[in-house]
Amino acid sequence: AAPLRDHDVAGDHLRQALTELDVPADTLAYFDRTWQGRRAARLAGTGWPEPPPAFKLKRGWKHRARRLIRRDGKRLLAAGEAVLTTHDAEPWHSWRKRLKRYRYTLALLGEVPPVLTDTLEALGRFQDAEVVLELLHGDPDLLRFERARLIAREEVARNRAQERVRDLFPDLARLLSVGDAGED
Repeated sequence: AAPLRDHDVAGDHLRQALTELDVPADTLAYFDRTWQGRRAARLAGTGWPEPPPAFKLKRGWKHRARRLIRRDGKRLLAAGEAVLTTHDAEPWHSWRKRLKRYRYTLALLGEVPPVLTDTLEALGRFQDAEVVLELLHGDPDLLRFERARLIAREEVARNRAQERVRDLFPDLARLLSVGDAGED
């Protein structure tokens, strides 16, 4: 389902960009029609996995979750320090996926600190920009009259998202280095 999700997110970003760029109404209507057609084709071709089986948390799960938080925090801190030195999108995306797991584990134990959700939001916007840019560069017929302005907009969004993560990192690093979600 990831390609369908990426398509929907990219469509939302492109439509918002077209609106902000004040394109003519007929251009916006054309985009809406063609994008919905593309979505319908992707939806028809999407294979859906079976739902996961129900599960019951086993005794001692909080202790194991806390241990996982401490271990993952140290690894995420080291990975984050490396990620911040690169502009390559793949390490940023991999780090984001690992941070999401960390967030979900923290959520099991209690409150998720805002610095983590803010970082994940910025990393999500970075990834969305990457998806949109890949789409625009990969399909020369897609929005060819607005292409240059859309590419410029997404490059700015990508760079701002990376800068936001860099700004948040010192506080995130403190969270990751502590890595303790409290007691039972």
